Amino acid sequence: MASSTTTTPKRLIVLCDGTWQNSVSGEAYSYPTNVTRFSRALSQFGDRDGQKVPQIIYYQPGVGTGALADKLAGGIYGAGLSACVRAAYGFLAHNYNPGDQIYFFGYSRGAYTARAIAGLVTSLGLLTKKGMDRFGAVYQEYYQHQSQSQGSHPQQPNIARLEELSGGELHPGAKDSVEIVGVWDTVGFHDPKPILGNNDTGEQFEFYNTALSSRVNYGFHALSLDETREAFLPTLWDSEIGVTTNTNGSNSVKQVWFSGTHAIGGGDKDSILADIALGWMVSECNSTKTLSFVDVDESDRMSYLLAESTTSASAAAGGADTPWATATYPPAIDTAAGGGASGLLSSLKKKATDAFWTVTNWVLPPKSGVRTPNAAGLDPARTNERLHQSIRDRRFDRWPCRPVKGRVPGQTSRWQLAHKPGAVLDESVPGDVESMLKGRIRPVG
Repeated sequence: MASSTTTTPKRLIVLCDGTWQNSVSGEAYSYPTNVTRFSRALSQFGDRDGQKVPQIIYYQPGVGTGALADKLAGGIYGAGLSACVRAAYGFLAHNYNPGDQIYFFGYSRGAYTARAIAGLVTSLGLLTKKGMDRFGAVYQEYYQHQSQSQGSHPQQPNIARLEELSGGELHPGAKDSVEIVGVWDTVGFHDPKPILGNNDTGEQFEFYNTALSSRVNYGFHALSLDETREAFLPTLWDSEIGVTTNTNGSNSVKQVWFSGTHAIGGGDKDSILADIALGWMVSECNSTKTLSFVDVDESDRMSYLLAESTTSASAAAGGADTPWATATYPPAIDTAAGGGASGLLSSLKKKATDAFWTVTNWVLPPKSGVRTPNAAGLDPARTNERLHQSIRDRRFDRWPCRPVKGRVPGQTSRWQLAHKPGAVLDESVPGDVESMLKGRIRPVG
């Protein structure tokens, strides 16, 4: 049985970084992803019904951040998923107390990892310390069910069997403790058997359930419009019965498309498009009133996101009138910017990365990598997708967008999509915090 000792509630925040991304690696010339920047923008404490609540962060580097072989396996098919899921689950199980709130954030394959852990928690719950002695058997049972379930609304796991394997050692209420799952450009994991033959590595691949559990109060997904690599095809939340609503009656799922490639999740020196997706995520999470951020909470004197000239929310008011960064993108090529060790290393890394993904796209099963917003086409309630409002300022004449044809004639906030005649998508409406942060987020380079 779980302990009934009364404790101060806390917020347990799991952050899973993208492929090859590790903000604590010590590399001299690396740039933080939105996962890292989001974690650093969180206040140490939040407020819950007038009570001071610790916000405890668990950061997990992305797959492929080890030696060369690990980088190749993690990059091509995402080796390391199971280990990441188990490690984060263990952190939660060892630190959770009834009444705590749980949050998951991730980028790229880290987004897939975050969603997999959230699915495990909302299906099974969290094992107690004694129960973790049985975690191997419980996880195998859960995984076997997931690997056999396909579609956006598969059968539920055999909860009775999972509880039997756990010996009843489960924290009460943990299944309903997940407040937010927030992700940037979810990329799935690929079973290596079509490439490498039988999988003898002991690694496990693929969680096929793409729906978001109704137990999760909020799901926020930022997606890139301009990524074309087949290996980076996104995995949207898709519910055949429509998106759910939380207890406040608002949509629990928001999936918004942003101008830019997969790097809208950060990790590059040029972060102006990633800044937009980061500001949106912070704003959406802040609007739930279940997370606190240093640049938004007036009671927190620290600052991280805002440039030094605008170190408080009040000083930054009026951002809604600022053009989105898409108005000046892509920037002119600066031939002098590549000088020095930093510029040389960045150039070499980019060339190596481009070559790697060229090979990866060749070995993976062929698909079109062009994004298709609102692919469901008929019922937008299945995915609740929007185009981010920054599409308004995009210069289509010098930066064409393959998935988007242009505005619907006579309408300012509805856009024609290219993948299917008659397909359209509406704009998102920026929140107050998003408007405040627009154009004011501190650059990473």
